[in-house]
Amino acid sequence: MVYATRGLLTILLEYARTEAPEPVVFTLSTTPAGSFTEPLSVPEETPVFSHFYLAGDTSVSAVFGVDLNNPAKKSHGRFVSYPDGFDDSPASGKVGSTVFIATPPWDDDSVRVYDATGTEQPLTIVDAEPPEDALP
Repeated sequence: MVYATRGLLTILLEYARTEAPEPVVFTLSTTPAGSFTEPLSVPEETPVFSHFYLAGDTSVSAVFGVDLNNPAKKSHGRFVSYPDGFDDSPASGKVGSTVFIATPPWDDDSVRVYDATGTEQPLTIVDAEPPEDALP
């Protein structure tokens, strides 16, 4: 089971819709369920996807190969849009972490989630916002 906040999913799908026909890729991070101000009905240590980092090359990454957009060791997953559709799971062992895959019509039902082995996982959307200081 994978958990994500409604706010995160909404903004990611809006980016995907706006940028289509170009794909978008974002790095995602989690907040422990126990850190939310509203109590969630999952164990406190459960990771909830709650934040994203803007993708893109910076001058520094282009020259030195260092990605300053993503804090070190804070990436727990990726969001990838496929404007032309997606018919298969990611290659087993090549995902590396949780990956959210979105396709048109860019709604909750058009998002599939896969674990590091490429196995599809159920997605539960949490109607709660992480605390303001939870940004990793």
